[in-house]
Amino acid sequence: SEAMAKSRLVVCADSGPGHLAAQLGVPTLSLFGPTDPALWAPVGPRVRVLAPPAPESLAWLGVDQVCDAI
Repeated sequence: SEAMAKSRLVVCADSGPGHLAAQLGVPTLSLFGPTDPALWAPVGPRVRVLAPPAPESLAWLGVDQVCDAI
């Protein structure tokens, strides 16, 4: 967690590392697909979520969208 705490940004799918980064106050971009961010999004002051209108596979999300969000 020390290396993560020093990070400028963490980008990950909905997973444990994203939740840890959010709790450490690290800027976090959490990518969602089949899970509902209303229930499972990381909690923290510097969290941004990219999610489809309704749960679906991560195939909806393109590299350009992620780069734009960064």
